[in-house]
Amino acid sequence: MRFVFDLVPSTAAPSQARTLARGLAGDLRPEMLADLRVVVSELVANAVKYGPGGAIQVELDVVSAGHVRGSVTERLDDGHRVTKPHIVDAPGAQGGYGLRLVDGLATDWGVEENSTVVWFELGG
Repeated sequence: MRFVFDLVPSTAAPSQARTLARGLAGDLRPEMLADLRVVVSELVANAVKYGPGGAIQVELDVVSAGHVRGSVTERLDDGHRVTKPHIVDAPGAQGGYGLRLVDGLATDWGVEENSTVVWFELGG
């Protein structure tokens, strides 16, 4: 099952993403759904905080009840320079914990070269 939704970049977007991901409850094991909701929420939060300000697209592909692939894409405005998301050396009061959570929960994840697409896999 494939599920795609767009979000307006706002402080409400991470919560909206968690709520929309809950729509996959019938297709995923509960623990997989919980991890998915955290990963999607953190990636959307990063897109809001660090992104170029365009719409955010979330794609989720349920391979099986224990395996899901997904991506979060920030739409670029013309002329905007891409900053590659990365895990910071020293997280603190200003943040830096989100991608650490993604790294801990995802089986694999990365950033497509020269883009704002962050992809991930859970389970498998």
